[in-house]
Amino acid sequence: LNDPARADAVAAVGEVTGSYALSKMMTGMERDDVGRRILRERPIVDDAVAKRAFDLLQQRHEDENIGTDIHFHNPINNGARGKGMTFGAAYAKFMQTHEFDPNSRSSVRFVSDPNLSYVMTRYRQSHDYWHVLTGLPPSVLGELALKWLELMQTGLPLAALS
Repeated sequence: LNDPARADAVAAVGEVTGSYALSKMMTGMERDDVGRRILRERPIVDDAVAKRAFDLLQQRHEDENIGTDIHFHNPINNGARGKGMTFGAAYAKFMQTHEFDPNSRSSVRFVSDPNLSYVMTRYRQSHDYWHVLTGLPPSVLGELALKWLELMQTGLPLAALS
């Protein structure tokens, strides 16, 4: 935790302190139809998801004859159907703007239960989704605000330690 730029070390702390919260998250997923489906199918956020999102962004550019310099305050349809951009396009724009790679997240190494390991993976992979949904930038202040949201949503101790 002395060097928050060391994503591997931060990830390790999250894994070794998060078993109770991960168990609660998995229990919540098991109680929900969509959660059970996610646990069964184990989708991942990878290059294929990013490519589909970039395709949606490109389609939006072509459909609306707009340039690639999109500015938006609330990236999800600006509160009205048919306006703004889809979540996929907003995700692609976020990833493109910040030059993020969905494959760059650390692999789970210190959670031995394969089901809890997947829940941790899913938590990590959905982190950038939360940036898009909240409009929080990937800055120190934005990350701290997002960690507090994650703490309320997941109960993971790492979020409080941040």
